[in-house]
Amino acid sequence: MIFKYLFLLLSVSCGPLLQQESKTIYIAPYLADCTGVGPQKCMLVRESPTEAWHNFYDQIEGFTYEKGFTYKLLVSVSRVDNPPADASGLKYTLREILSKEAAPKQISLYQNWKVIKLKGVEVISGTPVIAFDKEKGQVTGSAGCNNFFGSFSTDENNLSFGPLGMTRKMCKDMSTEDMMSGYLEQIKHYSIVDGILILENENKDQLIYCTSL
Repeated sequence: MIFKYLFLLLSVSCGPLLQQESKTIYIAPYLADCTGVGPQKCMLVRESPTEAWHNFYDQIEGFTYEKGFTYKLLVSVSRVDNPPADASGLKYTLREILSKEAAPKQISLYQNWKVIKLKGVEVISGTPVIAFDKEKGQVTGSAGCNNFFGSFSTDENNLSFGPLGMTRKMCKDMSTEDMMSGYLEQIKHYSIVDGILILENENKDQLIYCTSL
């Protein structure tokens, strides 16, 4: 009876064990604007090299992020009982850094780019791309469903597009295309950070993120 009582006492005091699983995640070499409780910078993560990046609002216990490097991590994910209202219900803990690679630098704007993230979009549909032809001063690409084409001009880190034409095909999911089409009209600046092309509006809000093809 005494042993049974001690077992119950320990069970109550320690609480139920957390469910835990191991997961491999990739982390981008740059931070993105995001909004949690307020405006902040988020790491971008994905679980496969072929997936689009998405905002990561949590922390990874035991991991120190260094900008300019792409990481592949093995982490443990535990469920947290009764988390605060503004906190995550999951806890991430670093188990092993599987790889850490420096991102390429000094990449030119004038090439083909694949869109990997749009502000406000968690999952990108289709394969949006942007291509800059320096000699012709033309930009072409796909917004995820339809192709677009037109002119562009640059001055240092300023970037603007002339009137863009677009094909009129209807696709099953137009959400990415509608968002990207609206963003292209707003672009006024660009930067290339650790191999990532970031297109910004007049207020320097980061709208479109691309990686070179």
